[in-house]
Amino acid sequence: MAGTRNVLVHGYDKIDDAIIFGVLKKHIPDFNYFIKDIEERYFKLK
Repeated sequence: MAGTRNVLVHGYDKIDDAIIFGVLKKHIPDFNYFIKDIEERYFKLK
């Protein structure tokens, strides 16, 4: 997914929407883990 970031930032003129959608769709669990981590660290009272 880090490589995708580089394409988005540096090669935006060569972006294929279908590829970006596929990468994001494949990595949805990563986003869920990230959100859960943020919630646990910053939003839950101890």
